[in-house]
Amino acid sequence: KAAEESKAAEESKAAEESKQSEVTVGDGVASITISSGQGSDTVARNCEKAGLVSSAKEFDDYLCSKGYDRKLANGTYSIPLGSDYETIAMILMKRR
Repeated sequence: KAAEESKAAEESKAAEESKQSEVTVGDGVASITISSGQGSDTVARNCEKAGLVSSAKEFDDYLCSKGYDRKLANGTYSIPLGSDYETIAMILMKRR
């Protein structure tokens, strides 16, 4: 029963996070919005949804390994499709 409640809580949290995030794609650019309280895992999932990265887990691992996960800045960012991990990370850490 506790496992079911935990799973339901995780799904609810994921649904709430995805409501807060905006992802749009057009004209070779993806627009990603990072909201307060979002972790690098959510940001990585949004990058995957936008087609910027093929694996949210790999991109999140990359962010964490470089310490970038703690430097992501709230805001809306335009990222060219086809950008490499480093370019995406640099864009997502810029404060607007």
